[in-house]
Amino acid sequence: MSVETRTAVPGAQFSGPEFPGSGPAAAAPKPRRKSPVRIDWAAAARLWQQLLQRVPDETVSARARQHQPDLHPELLERFPSHPAALATAVAMAPTPERGHQGAQHLARWGWRWPGAMDRLKSACSA
Repeated sequence: MSVETRTAVPGAQFSGPEFPGSGPAAAAPKPRRKSPVRIDWAAAARLWQQLLQRVPDETVSARARQHQPDLHPELLERFPSHPAALATAVAMAPTPERGHQGAQHLARWGWRWPGAMDRLKSACSA
């Protein structure tokens, strides 16, 4: 099958499938190695703190509370069904002080959340 195409060379022809990425031009150069990404955790913590200070009553502040462990109880209380609260509840291991607070939260607000059933089963078998 030969198809005439409009190219810089009049009368040039090619044969082969008619879709992008085919033929010799499809051979791409090898990708360069990417340098490792360095995360500045202190800068990230400052940004979460700034977000929390700017919009403390908005739901977006739930993510900021999720990244600050001392604010987890406040997160569960203020935004109980927010995905950040549910993920935090799944991650909460039972302690003598809190008991099974994470499982209790999930039983009420997010029993369908991924990982919730495992947390609930472990609380029920304890």
